[in-house]
Amino acid sequence: MRKKLLMLMILICGCSTKQESKLLNTDSAISIVEPQHVYDSLSTKECEHLNLSKSFNIKVNFKRYKSMKEEQDSCIVKLFLTNKITKKLVDSISILSHFYFSDTFMDCKNVLSYSTRQNIEKDIVDNYYGDIVIADLNFDNKEDIAVINDSGGNGGTFYSYFIQTPNQKFIPERFLTDSMIYFPTKIDYKTKTLVTYVHASVCEMGENIYQLDKNTGKWDNKAHKLINVCNK
Repeated sequence: MRKKLLMLMILICGCSTKQESKLLNTDSAISIVEPQHVYDSLSTKECEHLNLSKSFNIKVNFKRYKSMKEEQDSCIVKLFLTNKITKKLVDSISILSHFYFSDTFMDCKNVLSYSTRQNIEKDIVDNYYGDIVIADLNFDNKEDIAVINDSGGNGGTFYSYFIQTPNQKFIPERFLTDSMIYFPTKIDYKTKTLVTYVHASVCEMGENIYQLDKNTGKWDNKAHKLINVCNK
């Protein structure tokens, strides 16, 4: 399984086939410095999600800078979260990616919420759950956010994870982002585990089980095994 190098601060990034992405902490979306190199074209997309979360409205601002000279694009996605009642901005999230497919963040319908059950019946292909996913990932009955940071390879899409704090701020969850990477196929509240299934070979699927220690609040990769899918 490929692991990602994710950093807290970065100014410029690209959407080339080199798989590397960065995320910025919350409240940083407004202060991001846009790419300074010369680019040939700019593609933008804005989406507003009013039914993705029970507590927040989410506005998405996406920009893709294309440079023929650099032979790479630069992609920046910013999420702005406003309180549904007060309409005030409560937090923001930014992702800078080195590898987004051309249709990433271009269709506002490509989102999923386990909280409001928006698009809950959608078919999941190659571990792509949507550009943005809302779910309670640390079993505290609060909505957390997963944002695609890399379109990935054979195993599927990579996500950055942000956990909601008691004061409605979203902080990066480093273990889930750097180690789990893929969005979990199973979320088990009873055992406090997240389970991913990732293509490993022609006939094998890798199963990883990640468990949250309720006392320390830390994650651990509890189990890994290869499942032969050809003999089923």
